[in-house]
Order: sequence, then structure tokens, then C-alpha cells
Amino acid sequence: MAGKSIVFICLGLVLLNIAIYGQTRHYGIVYDEEKITADIFQDGLTLPNLKRVFIESVHFPCLWEPVAFFVCALDARFFGKDPGPRHLVNLFLHIASTLLLFVCFAKMTEALWPSALVAGLFSVHPINVEAVAWLAFHDSSLNLFFISISLLAYIQYTRATSLAASRIFYFLFLSAFVCAMLSHPRIMAFPFLLLLIDYWPLDRKKNNTEKKHPFWKKIIIREKIPLFVFAMVFSAIMVAMKHQSYKGLYLTFHPLDILVSYAAYLAKLFFPEQIISNRCLCPFHPSMGQILASAVLLLVITVVALVMARKGRAYFPVGWLWFLLVLAPAVIIGSTPGTGKTALPSLCTPTHPRRSCI
Repeated sequence: MAGKSIVFICLGLVLLNIAIYGQTRHYGIVYDEEKITADIFQDGLTLPNLKRVFIESVHFPCLWEPVAFFVCALDARFFGKDPGPRHLVNLFLHIASTLLLFVCFAKMTEALWPSALVAGLFSVHPINVEAVAWLAFHDSSLNLFFISISLLAYIQYTRATSLAASRIFYFLFLSAFVCAMLSHPRIMAFPFLLLLIDYWPLDRKKNNTEKKHPFWKKIIIREKIPLFVFAMVFSAIMVAMKHQSYKGLYLTFHPLDILVSYAAYLAKLFFPEQIISNRCLCPFHPSMGQILASAVLLLVITVVALVMARKGRAYFPVGWLWFLLVLAPAVIIGSTPGTGKTALPSLCTPTHPRRSCI
């Protein structure tokens, strides 16, 4: 019966995504960045384009995303300049990510229908519309797709019963994480997220007391050291490229804006009408009232999370910390504007003001 339910849920998630996003097949190219990308890689997988993808893209006025650029070159190779199939690539990636997230949560929590609800909310929430409907470099869709693979491989790694299987899944989840970072370096907090799910729902501390293969006896954080190294390297590259993009402009850091950024994201989750298509053009000068209200909101949620943790309901503090960590790169970068008008949050550049982090 459980097997039939899983098939039914997966089919429902696929149809749900097609019903909502299938119309993008008829969409065109809207933003200049999409047109520029199509022109740069219009020859497909040629040697000069591969050089642009992996080497020259370091100097592009945006983030270094070679995997995303490589997929753009594949688009040009198979679809030419027709935007319809490119939109379908985004839709396929979104469907795959939705199914992978459902499987991940179902495996971690062993709660089938709540996991289906989480995956369904992810697939249809308006905050994810831009990642599917806007072509760009497929970067956001690719990032989530590879991170979902990495998370699923990590779950399998923690439950492997042999040394060979452990090593295979370890290599897979590490490789998928690197591909995700090369698609869009927004998920640099992923190693910390793995530490959180080690606490709940995997509860690896308790499981490690059992007698298992010696490969399992290593310290839990040690296995994540390569991920921390990759995350720091990509963070350094991102900061260097951001500094180069804003060269000659005055950069400031507004820590109080971070509070409002977090609160704004929470507001968008529950009041999606606040989501706009061009966040980077919105002036962001929070008033003292907004700052205080945001601080109170975040403090209240944090206190509730601590109370829930004391009551043994680990899902709430883990979820809250997950939210804070995942958005940290976006809200911190969004608080260092170079023009006085900052996105909420963004990785804008003077030449590409449309670029955003989510």
C-alpha cells in the first residue's frame, strides 16, 4: 500500500507542476540577461564556448556559475534560440527537485503524507515562480536539483551498511554539492544544514552508539570538512567577484538591515502578494519602526524554538535554524549595497541590475 501511495504522490506532484508551469512552454525571452546569455552561447558546445564556460566566465559581471553556463551552451546546441524548450528544461529541473525533496523528507522522517505536503508547497509557492519561469542560466533550478541529489545521497550514506556503499554515497553527495555550488553559490551553508539534520531527524548521535562498520566511527563533523572547504573557497570567489563588480563604488554594511531582510522573507512566505518580479530595483531604507518590529518578530520565533526544543520537538528549532542559515548569504550580501539602493536581498551588479540571489 505504501508503494502505491508513493507512486500516487509522485504522479500528483508531477501533474501539479505541469498544470501550473506548463504554460511557460509558450513564454519568450524577457530580460536582457537572458538575451545576452543566448547570444554568448549561440554556437553551442564549441571549444571557444567551453573556454567561456569554465575560464572566461570568472570575469563575467555576475557570479561564477560554470555548470549553469554549460547547460546554456547545451541549450544552444539542441534548441538554438527557441526559448520554449529552454523553459521546459527549467520545468523538468523543478519537477525533479520536487520529487527528490519528497523522497528526502519521506526517508528522513518516515512521514509519507506530511512529506508530500512539504514537497507540494515547495512546488507551488509563488516565491519559487521566478526560478522556473525566468530562464537566465537555469542557475537556481540547477542549484536546487543538485542539492536535492546531495541530500538524498547523504541520507543513504548515513544508513549504508557496508564500507563500499558508504564510500559510493559519500562521493556522490560531495560531488553533487560541488555541482550545486558551481551552478549557483548560494547554498554555501549546506554543511551546517547537514549537521542540523544529523540532530533531527536522522539522530545520528544515538545511532552511532550501535556497533557498525569502522567507517561509521569517524567523528560526524570530520566527514563534512571537504564541504566546508569548498564552501569557503566559493565564498571567497563570490566576495572577490562582488568587490570587482562594485569597484569604484562605496560599499557599506548595514547589520540592522539583515533583521528586516529576514522578516521580509517571512512576510513573503505568508503574504506572497509582496513578492515582486524586480527586487533589485526596490529602494530599501528601513525605518526604525521596521527594524524594531523585525527584531521583536525574530526574537519571539527564536524563544518559541528554544521552548519547543526543551519539549523534545526538535523539528521546530531545526527548521528555524535551517531558515536562518540558508538565507544568511543572501541577506548579508543584500546588506552591503554599492549604490545606496539595495536589493532585498540581491547580488546585483552595476551592469546587470536584474541579478538576484534567490
